[in-house]
Amino acid sequence: MKDDLSVVVQQCDTTLGDIDENRGRIEALTRDCRGADLVVFPELALTGYSVREGAEGVAVSLDAGCPLTLPADGPAVALGLVERGDDQRIYNSASVYRGEVLLHRHRKVYLPTYGIFEEGRFFAPGASPVLPFDLIPGWRTGLLVCEDFWHPALSYLLAIQGIDLLLVLSAAPGRGAVMTSQGGVTFTSSAPWLQMARTTALQYGLYLILCNRAGVEGELTFAGGSMVVAPDGGVVASAPEGEVARLNVVLDPDLIRQARDPFSHLREEDPVRLRDELNRFLRER
Repeated sequence: MKDDLSVVVQQCDTTLGDIDENRGRIEALTRDCRGADLVVFPELALTGYSVREGAEGVAVSLDAGCPLTLPADGPAVALGLVERGDDQRIYNSASVYRGEVLLHRHRKVYLPTYGIFEEGRFFAPGASPVLPFDLIPGWRTGLLVCEDFWHPALSYLLAIQGIDLLLVLSAAPGRGAVMTSQGGVTFTSSAPWLQMARTTALQYGLYLILCNRAGVEGELTFAGGSMVVAPDGGVVASAPEGEVARLNVVLDPDLIRQARDPFSHLREEDPVRLRDELNRFLRER
């Protein structure tokens, strides 16, 4: 039987290129979360998003040790950073640490290079297997970065490997700003994220946590709107758009079982059939 999972989602701002300041902010916010099992920060929380040509100068090696000072008895921390691989390539990566121990890393596979995005110019695409990890006993977890979530095959790969929780770290700018009646702002670009999150959680009967950043970098205003979605597709908690915020949630494992009881989508999945169809398509294209 799984235990409840206590999670804090930190929808924070980031200072572009200032690792020391960002590290201090992340460590301070984590200290405020004693008692939680997991604290989640956005994509590239350690460096800021628009590092561009400065990516090599802010890259860290995860094999050289944890880039943060974290208490061994504190929560696990998921965050995005610029990674220098042992192949000397530069990656947009997400990592999960407990104390000084690296639990998992995921190198962003799909690098948007269109419109305002230029990631493919500065980062190498991740080529490692897309694998889950055990966050704590009973909570099999997947990790994706922003654009990866727009490619459903990656969520599928993690789902058929038995994840209970999918973490999506993002730095998605807001587009189509609309003033609300309360004087705040909402972005039309946020609606597809909500739709995808609810669909993915419902389809596979899992929890989904989207942690998007807030703040401004040059011409980019990040949308915020982080959310936690339950296995039945319902929104457990959501953060305001465009501003720094924190979500505190407790994930109930019974809801995973309840969501999967009336459906058998995962049980009926046939990855061998899918492999064969993809091989046929690749031969014939």
